[in-house]
Amino acid sequence: MPSTNPVRDNSPSIEALPEQEGLVWIPVGALTQGLQGEKLAELHDMRTAGALAFSDDKHAIESPHTLQLALEYALGLDARVWSFPMERNLCPTGVAHEGASALKSGMAPIPRLAETIRVQRDISVAEYAGGALHLAGLSCAESVDLVRAAKARGVQLTADCAIANLIGTESDVESYETAYKVLPPLRSADDRAALWSGLCDGTIDILVSDHDPMDHEVKNCEWGSAGFGAATIEDAFSWFHAHYGSADDLEVWVEAVAHKPRELFGLGSVSINVGSPADFTLFTLEGSVDRQASLGVNRPKWSKNGFALGVVLDAQAYPASA
Repeated sequence: MPSTNPVRDNSPSIEALPEQEGLVWIPVGALTQGLQGEKLAELHDMRTAGALAFSDDKHAIESPHTLQLALEYALGLDARVWSFPMERNLCPTGVAHEGASALKSGMAPIPRLAETIRVQRDISVAEYAGGALHLAGLSCAESVDLVRAAKARGVQLTADCAIANLIGTESDVESYETAYKVLPPLRSADDRAALWSGLCDGTIDILVSDHDPMDHEVKNCEWGSAGFGAATIEDAFSWFHAHYGSADDLEVWVEAVAHKPRELFGLGSVSINVGSPADFTLFTLEGSVDRQASLGVNRPKWSKNGFALGVVLDAQAYPASA
């Protein structure tokens, strides 16, 4: 994602990504200059340099006109515009889902409306402007319903949800363990069920890790002062398999994590054949391992079963433009 320091909002910042053996960079360029939500960044130049899509990450796009221009411009680049739907003016101090757990714990709420009002707006802009809109981080049932209805009308729209929202619920925050402080927040069990239903029927296209490792200074503090985010990528499959363990569920995982993202973002297909470049993941469905490749301390403690080991033996499995 482009929310680095400095922000990846121009072609040199895309081209400057380091080349390391066995490591494949698939960058998303900033949608607006400096992630400020005002002027569009150098979309054409970044796309030419290899940017996969355009996003202001978790900086919401405040101006609907900016979103309209981005969608219209990106249409000619065959690129998706990635929007994180969150109206922070409805919850400027919010730190947890507006529900019983936040009320019990004395936490400032983040209502579903803060998400759904932006989902509705973004869909309306996309329906008017055209282009390919991707809604990132759906977390509640109403959002799933809005996306499902929009797709039925023929709006060119895709969406994702994060592994944390597919596994956790608002009750996790009652422990005051800051690893469960994520954005969008962990919502109700009904919302979690709606996300799973949306993932199974194709309303939600992609399941993402939303991996955001942090150090002690950011997370080892009181809930209100802690940053939003969780280190998830090492445990994502283990959590998923512990909660959704059938053979059909595993098919949903493979489609939403491996195949659909490659299809939507033009990365081509991967086959496993003798003599072909290898790009695949090995899974074990039993046991678990408590390895920690990242330095992030904010790892949620959900139940785990099985684990995954990524394998990339030849970066040429990806097209040069990616």
